This record gives sequence, structure tokens and C-alpha cells, in this order.
Amino acid sequence: MKLIFMIILILVLGGFLRFDRISELMPFIGDQGWFYLSARDMILTGEIPLVGPQTSHPWIHHGALWTYALGIMLSVFSFDPIVPAYFMAGLGTVTILLLYLIAKSMFGIKVAFLASILYAASPLIVMNARIPYHTSPIPFFVIVLFFLTYRWIRGNVGVFPVITFLLGVLYNHEITTFV
Repeated sequence: MKLIFMIILILVLGGFLRFDRISELMPFIGDQGWFYLSARDMILTGEIPLVGPQTSHPWIHHGALWTYALGIMLSVFSFDPIVPAYFMAGLGTVTILLLYLIAKSMFGIKVAFLASILYAASPLIVMNARIPYHTSPIPFFVIVLFFLTYRWIRGNVGVFPVITFLLGVLYNHEITTFV
């Protein structure tokens, strides 16, 4: 019972830090605007892009997965630009629980508590979870990827197709995560 209470307390702390006044203090940078405009154009024209916006190198484009996710959120919620921030804050809070569960199964309860507390309250991680940007879902997918790679190394070869799928998802969110 004490264990469940501590986990809930960590989730409440992480959720508070991610959701507190997000509609007033959400960071918004120019690169986010590219994705928002790309998602808006996709919705209004009906043309689904095969690649995302250009990077700083014109011959390289971001993946289109975040544009699709933004398009769905914006179309369902009447183009409210804050909805993706709420989505990311929610995913960031779920990632705290996921980190706890995976760290517990790999390293034990003490490491899981320490990791989840640090993850819940780290300022840079909290800031990343409050910004609706294509790099924000990466921690969720990387944690799952590490766990499945761990399972694969331990002999569970059935997770290999999921690992390759996750590598594709990560590559679609940010080219550097593929490395």
C-alpha cells in the first residue's frame, strides 16, 4: 500500500509540473510553427504529405509522423493550438509510470523510484514534456525501445520486429535518434 501511494505521489508531482499553467506558459518556437502550418495545410487541402517540413539543410526533411499526429489533434479540437501541449504533458506523465515499471523489472524497486523521481522533476525533461514538438514523444519511445532491447538480449527474439518498428518511429520523429 505504501508503495502504491509513493508511485501515485510521484505521478501527481510529475503531472503537476507538466500541466501547471500550460496554456499560459507553453513554449512555442519557430520550428513548431512549421509543423503546425504543415498540419493545417494537410487538413485544409486534404493532401497528406509524405515527408515533414525541411530541416536547416534543405535536402533533409523531418518525418511526417508528428505532422499527422498534429493534424488529428488540431482537426478534432477545432484548431486549438494548446491541445497538442496537453497531449504531450499527458504522454510525459504516462512516461513516468512507464519508466518506473520498466526500471523496476530491469533493476529493482530502489532504482525505479530514484529514476522516476528524477524523471518526474528534472527541469529539462519537464520543459520538453510541455512543448508540443516532434522531439517531445522521443523519451516514451526510447524507454520502450531500451526495455525491448533488454528483452531481446535476454533471449526473447519475438520482440525484434517491434524493435525495428520503434526504430522507424524514432527515426520519423528525429533523425539523430536512429543512431
